[in-house]
Amino acid sequence: MFVVGGYDKIFKVKNTLFFMLQKYLSEFLSQAESKIFVFLLGKEASASEISKALQLNRTFVYEKLNSLIAKGFISEVRIEGKRKFKANDPVKILETIRQEIEKKKEKVEKAIEEAKKFKAEQKTEGYAELFFGKRSIFYLLTKLIEEKPKEVYMQGSIKKFKQIMEHYYESFELRRKRAKIKLKALVDEPIKGAEIEILEEEQNTLSLFYNDKAIIILLTTPTLAILIKSKEFVKSNIALINKFFEEEVRVYRTKEGIEHAYLKLLEKRNDEIVSFGYFGKQYRKVYTDEFAHRFQKEAKKKGIKILTIGIEEEPPTLEMRERVSKYKVIKFIGLLPKIISGPIAFMISSKYILQILYAIKEPRVLLIKNKETVKIYREHFNQLSKLKELKKV
Repeated sequence: MFVVGGYDKIFKVKNTLFFMLQKYLSEFLSQAESKIFVFLLGKEASASEISKALQLNRTFVYEKLNSLIAKGFISEVRIEGKRKFKANDPVKILETIRQEIEKKKEKVEKAIEEAKKFKAEQKTEGYAELFFGKRSIFYLLTKLIEEKPKEVYMQGSIKKFKQIMEHYYESFELRRKRAKIKLKALVDEPIKGAEIEILEEEQNTLSLFYNDKAIIILLTTPTLAILIKSKEFVKSNIALINKFFEEEVRVYRTKEGIEHAYLKLLEKRNDEIVSFGYFGKQYRKVYTDEFAHRFQKEAKKKGIKILTIGIEEEPPTLEMRERVSKYKVIKFIGLLPKIISGPIAFMISSKYILQILYAIKEPRVLLIKNKETVKIYREHFNQLSKLKELKKV
């Protein structure tokens, strides 16, 4: 395929081929993935060889190679004991993609049929439409902004959505904020300026609900979206999202979820948080040094104070004391024997109880929202602070 003399000429041919193929591959691969795939057409190469030839970071190359393998574009081979990579047959790849697209179309068509059935049950006229590609989805988001709803409800994977939509997402968020449209989101990472709850389960969709419309985006390749107009459909989904927000007890396991739970304690300005229990060495599994700085900085900004009772067996480290001295939001009331403090840690604001379970295989936190329970635990803290066994720090 590349029978021309000299490496430079080969590379020029591949570069020309890359630009020819890029507009077709852009729906399936990133620019770097496209470049690596075209480079491997007709040859095998190691990660080092790819890194050197394309002037890309080696770690970055490995990430893209793993992604290309997962998508079925390349394969790993062993040549004389060395790990190398080669492009799969382009014709077979495109045929596989075509088949996948057909399967996705069938699923979307079934979803539309269900939406049509739902539509027939409504008193007012509704409809469902199908959209393909990033630009079509951005068109839907633009129309959403133009309709100026007071609030938009969102559920799904914002991480995947940002990866797929790239600058389109940033443009949508900027326009939403300018239009002063509120956002209530059940997603997998924080969104600045929005009311959010962390969704820890993996999602392959992102849905937006507003007025009498729903935009359901399938985060697949190629990207698809369904626009549904139905007051009842939107109303029922908004009710489910609100119900999730109102749950009294939430369990968080991921880094994003755990940090989100901690930051919920800082909702009320000038609040007083009390904490007690086993803040041992393993506590850093959950409350990392990096996050500790962020948490205490935010607490200081909001005028929040934290009263703490630690354990006698593991008093505050020098690093902890330096951090406490820097932000001046934590005050050590004293230390109690571990047998009294218990094997887990608690932090209680005026609104929430954070129960921290870190001395287990999979650390997690429980966030409890109940006025009566909060009152009981704060009173328990007061009783602990008066025990004769309390050792001053």
